[in-house]
Amino acid sequence: MTDTASWIPLFPEEQIPKIFEAIFRCMSAIKKKTPNELETSLNKRLAKNLMRDPQMRNSPLDISREMITDDESSDAEGRLDIVFKYSTAEVKPWPYFALEGKRLHVTFSSGKKNLVSEYLGHQGMMCFITGRYAKGLKSGAMLGYVFDGDILKAHNAISRSMQKEHTKLLTKPPHQLSPSKFFSHPQVSETFHTLSHGDFQLFHILVAV
Repeated sequence: MTDTASWIPLFPEEQIPKIFEAIFRCMSAIKKKTPNELETSLNKRLAKNLMRDPQMRNSPLDISREMITDDESSDAEGRLDIVFKYSTAEVKPWPYFALEGKRLHVTFSSGKKNLVSEYLGHQGMMCFITGRYAKGLKSGAMLGYVFDGDILKAHNAISRSMQKEHTKLLTKPPHQLSPSKFFSHPQVSETFHTLSHGDFQLFHILVAV
């Protein structure tokens, strides 16, 4: 497989707000089944709802789970949680928008953990930063499943950790979650990262489960 930037066209930006609107519609019916339900299960249920959503079904977006992306320059393999492919009807491969889901504020038998390090880590945000996900593309999204419902506390915890890890995360100032100028919603933030192919916009959606 060759460099993604040279053969996958950019995802049309006008479709991104429609994706976010669909996520909020579909997440309204999803609540955790157990105090520490796995994100794989939540992703699966969300993807199922998205595929059944009337507006999504009448859109040019094709939704799939756990799409694998490879990088010829290394042994790295990315497994995208939820992918929105934009059907061009003719030209392939279709451009895509990737979503990575992570749990936050989860209660285990040993107590509650905020899991922010996992959100920022190599299976979370760093998948986008290193190019395992959305390599060569301009944007992607993180979806934080907030198990205790405290969106503000989760938002602040992520921002504090991002400021401490801003060098590794390659963030641009202010090195923390900022209100999205692209999609105005209190539960949607954005960060910008300086990657080798240019600036990358990462959206952060926090939802209570």
